[in-house]
Amino acid sequence: NQMVQDQNHTAPPEFHEVLAKAGAAIEAMNFERFEAEIAEAERLSPGHPEIPHFKGLAFFEKKKTVRAFELVAQAAYAMPENPFVRHNLAAIQISLGKFDDAEINLRNAIKMLPEYAEAFHTLAGIRKFEREDPLIQQMEGLARNTKFNAKNASFLCFALAKAYDDSGRHRQA
Repeated sequence: NQMVQDQNHTAPPEFHEVLAKAGAAIEAMNFERFEAEIAEAERLSPGHPEIPHFKGLAFFEKKKTVRAFELVAQAAYAMPENPFVRHNLAAIQISLGKFDDAEINLRNAIKMLPEYAEAFHTLAGIRKFEREDPLIQQMEGLARNTKFNAKNASFLCFALAKAYDDSGRHRQA
């Protein structure tokens, strides 16, 4: 029985497959299927911090933001180096009006995963960029040197256009 190590949290290999199915169920807003998949994930790896992370995402989609925040914050505490958890926590914080905390989490997510286009996109929605903002140079470098799929290219292009617009570089936007 092989185990997968995920930031000091051990789980059998099929755990991540089940989590992927749980994530797909959230995206499809099929919460009955989500409950079945997350129960299977809990059976495979009781106490794994991805479980409250995914439960929190489901609560967020159900517009139960306070409960979502509690669960995703629990996951962020258990997995401080996970950029996806940080991004998801920031998205919830934004909906709660906690913009400063959200910016800290998004900057941390970007620091952990510098090509995380979706984190730049989320950050652009709450940040006013200045002309010499180092994040603009970072995004320009990513745009030049990174091959993104269409979704991530769109995320980065939006963030960069917003940064250009904020900083008065309207022609570049």
